[in-house]
Amino acid sequence: DQRLRLSRWLQDHGRAHEALTILEAAPAVQAADPELRRSVALLQYQTGDLDGALANLDGVVLALADDDAGPVRYLRAIVLASLARNDEAEAELTRLQASAPESSDIARMLARVQERQGRWRAAAALLAATAERLAAAPNSPNDAAEAADVRLAWAATLSRAAAWVEVAPVLEPLLKAADPAVQSQARRLYAEARYRADDLEGALKVLTPRSSSLLQAKRAELLLRAGRSGDAKPILRRLAGAGSEGLLLAAEACQAAEAYGEAVSWLKRILAKTPNAVEPAFQLAAAYERLGRRPAAIGEFEKLLKRLPDFAPALNYLGYMLAERGERLQEAVDLTLRALRLDPENGAYADSVGWAYFKRGDLDQAGEYLERAAGLIPGDATILEHLGDLYLARGDRAKASAAYERALDLAEENAAAVERKLKERLKR
Repeated sequence: DQRLRLSRWLQDHGRAHEALTILEAAPAVQAADPELRRSVALLQYQTGDLDGALANLDGVVLALADDDAGPVRYLRAIVLASLARNDEAEAELTRLQASAPESSDIARMLARVQERQGRWRAAAALLAATAERLAAAPNSPNDAAEAADVRLAWAATLSRAAAWVEVAPVLEPLLKAADPAVQSQARRLYAEARYRADDLEGALKVLTPRSSSLLQAKRAELLLRAGRSGDAKPILRRLAGAGSEGLLLAAEACQAAEAYGEAVSWLKRILAKTPNAVEPAFQLAAAYERLGRRPAAIGEFEKLLKRLPDFAPALNYLGYMLAERGERLQEAVDLTLRALRLDPENGAYADSVGWAYFKRGDLDQAGEYLERAAGLIPGDATILEHLGDLYLARGDRAKASAAYERALDLAEENAAAVERKLKERLKR
């Protein structure tokens, strides 16, 4: 008990590696305890040792009766999902849902796994049914909040499938939600859906001039994206006059609208006042990279990581930048692996690791991570292009062609490069 308490205290204070060491040092008579093994597995997951976590969880499931194994099976499903073993994760989650149909956590996780497998309609239907059940017969004060969260997840699933016309009706019940955070999130996604459906005025109606700063930032972003910078600039100036928080919102609106030069000016103003601010420092480095100012971007990322060596977004961004140019490749692998261990279910991070290994010439390791990335984010054209490059390097022209064709179907910014590869490398 004392060992578990100490481990949990360390875990609660962000010291997961130390917590894991405490548990792994338990004598054999304690190490077989199912609760201790479950705790070890959770910490292994949090520190990026997914295979170790899965082995421990498999052992605990065998040691427990079915009635007691629910939390262990749920953690096992999370680990399987992080490894992109989606079929196995779905089987585990389907079993759990049958015994706990009221659980919104299980429903959301199951929907995410279904969406990864291309069954976004099934995922949306599951979330719709869960949201409506929670709203229709609330059993506790939390049920209404859970119903709102599930409805937001339902709308997000539709948005990732680009079913924009369907998103707005799902969100309409939340546009006047009592919870300001829920209402704000709903209005921002609703506005995005209207904009994507070529209804800018409909988008702006839910982002009125009296809206919160967060919604005003979204309004400015959409105006910039629509080419109406004259209408956006007064909003950005008002936001900037509200202090560092408003300045950051103005910068983020410019970043989202690809107005990176303007974003830099806002971010520099924040950092002049608060030089140790984390998010503005990260955004500034990212803006420099987007502007092609590579040395400045690398310098900013390195400064940030000296202060916060475990800041996963900076680890991943810098590692990927180095890998892209084939520079400092061992460092690129180390940086991206550290990011992925901190966020094991992040498909973009898995892609960065795989790409760094590919650039280093380690095709086996590259394949493990790139295929995992494709299982986590199957609709990402960049990941599919990387997979095509990997298969081509292995001499598997059929798989390479299939990956390139799927990337091309998405018609994203790398479409021209993918088409050249299909013509020059595979069609000759």
